[in-house]
Amino acid sequence: MEKKERILAEAFKQLSNKGIQATKVEDIASALQMSKKTIYLLFRTKEEIVLQTGLWKLKSIATKAQYIVASDSTIIEKLILYIDCIYTNLSDVSLPMINNFLSKREKADDMMTDYLHLAVFERFNSLLEQAESEGRLKANTDHKSNLIMYWETLSTFLFARPIKSLPKSLKLDVPISQMLCNQLINLFRGFLNTKGIEEFDKELT
Repeated sequence: MEKKERILAEAFKQLSNKGIQATKVEDIASALQMSKKTIYLLFRTKEEIVLQTGLWKLKSIATKAQYIVASDSTIIEKLILYIDCIYTNLSDVSLPMINNFLSKREKADDMMTDYLHLAVFERFNSLLEQAESEGRLKANTDHKSNLIMYWETLSTFLFARPIKSLPKSLKLDVPISQMLCNQLINLFRGFLNTKGIEEFDKELT
């Protein structure tokens, strides 16, 4: 693992546990047994570390998801593996952490949205095309509508659009990874035909 990636991985770990305010560059450096100066040679400010950490997390998930999409598996196997990938790799992401990142939202949106538009739509469109080629796609399915629904599902959770406005008194006991996966399960079942749903549900169980 190269130096920059090691820094981002440790930064993510500390940001997840302590939040943005309590995470200090000195602590990241200390955990990695390197100097602050070394970190600042790669990142100009703490804000840049925070933004790059968020993008690094998304990219790491997207890279793993791309391996799944590019594999020789059937569409049902891919959908199940995709859900498992999301669940596993978002298991350490909490709503408070996302809300912390939202304090940098204006800059974060520019970076992450540009990246996700390219990665998400191309990848998901490949899944839709494979479902169609294997005869598992519901008749008269509108690819564009499914792409938009998929984007909205991901961005709702990754950018916490409506979630950030929830009353503070409302506690969410379900992990964000499980919430997102539940939504993806419903979305996938929505574009599969009857046989596809039967196979999907069987594999999911």
